[in-house]
Amino acid sequence: MSQNVVNSLLDIFAAPFAVFSRIKDKSLSAWVPLLIMVSLSAAVTTWYFLTIDLYQFMEVSMLMSGQEASPEELNQILKAESVIRVSSAAIGSLSSLVIYIILALYFFLISLLVAENKTSYGQWLSVISWASLPSLLSLLSIGVSYALIVPEFSLIQALDKTSISALLGLTWEDKYFNVLSTATIGALWSYALYGIGFKVLTQCKPVTAVIVALVPVTIQFGLMSL
Repeated sequence: MSQNVVNSLLDIFAAPFAVFSRIKDKSLSAWVPLLIMVSLSAAVTTWYFLTIDLYQFMEVSMLMSGQEASPEELNQILKAESVIRVSSAAIGSLSSLVIYIILALYFFLISLLVAENKTSYGQWLSVISWASLPSLLSLLSIGVSYALIVPEFSLIQALDKTSISALLGLTWEDKYFNVLSTATIGALWSYALYGIGFKVLTQCKPVTAVIVALVPVTIQFGLMSL
């Protein structure tokens, strides 16, 4: 691992402008942070779904979606327990990668409209990957919380003690639990970094960078609140 990458792993938390300047100069790629985030996310998600009490998980998940299943119906569903566990772990593991790819595409397309000097999709994937590193706080919180409660049951969203829902003491029965569970310290930090990264690479006005960074988070929270 090069000294440039090592420095960037520290700078993204303390001096993010330096990291995004390296990305602008094409001296820093996405691979290291992307590998860190995807592998750790996959490890935590897989651990959770392969060991959680699936009966309770399915029961609570259905109640949250406004459905109610009898014990007989749940037992019927759980006949495919292995498939449910593996597929849930796989989807959870790949979701972060898919989100990064979509976010990078969004910022790349917007940059074509506002940047005088054109940037590549790879540079925006680097911005998203490096700026997402604060989300390690959530993965760490989930991992530690889950280790402490096993074998008791908890939704994976409730394990992240850095979310607004956790700070407010909300439970899955509360109306805005799902929405506020995604509003974590790491996620909000990352969205701020997305805006900074957009400002550095495009040299746009600060207000433009703020608006561009707010669009995806607004859509995310809007969809989850439906």
